[in-house]
Amino acid sequence: LAILLQSSNLQKAKGLKTVRILRVLKMLRILRASRIFKRLETSLLVTNTYQVFDLNMFIVYLILILHWLTCLWVMTLSLVDEDSVRWIDTFENSESGVAEKTKDTAWKQYVAALYFAAY
Repeated sequence: LAILLQSSNLQKAKGLKTVRILRVLKMLRILRASRIFKRLETSLLVTNTYQVFDLNMFIVYLILILHWLTCLWVMTLSLVDEDSVRWIDTFENSESGVAEKTKDTAWKQYVAALYFAAY
């Protein structure tokens, strides 16, 4: 009836209804976007867990390789004659007041070689 009468007040009301419907549709889109964001966040959380796991495995491999290099560095002491100059002989000057020298204990040799392998 209002369309037939072409009332301006009624057309303004019809325009308001259209705007309100568009706003409701926009709100529904925002709700859907929030669900998509939650799904994305969950998938990133899982991916982040795998990244942390990979980082931890990298650190474990790094420590393992460092241990092997340290063992090889200590093994060089047995491959060279004691009369020749060795890397462990450089500690003698700095260990003047120490009872157990670095070259006398296996643990100190390992720690010194670990230092050189990591450095």
